[in-house]
Amino acid sequence: MSSDYKAISQYNEEQLGKDRKSRMSQVAMYADSAHFIYELLQNADDAGATTISFTLSDKQLVIEHDGSLSD
Repeated sequence: MSSDYKAISQYNEEQLGKDRKSRMSQVAMYADSAHFIYELLQNADDAGATTISFTLSDKQLVIEHDGSLSD
């Protein structure tokens, strides 16, 4: 991804649409630096998980759950 503002804006418009208000609400939703945790929990829930574990080491974060990938 280019660091050029115009290129980034164009990419965002292609991905999120031209409605600036809609884009800003989508960006604001992810402004919280811990929001990815909620997304991971939602993904596990969508997969039918009943347990989820987070293991943090010096080099990585491992997330595991007992959900299923099949439909």
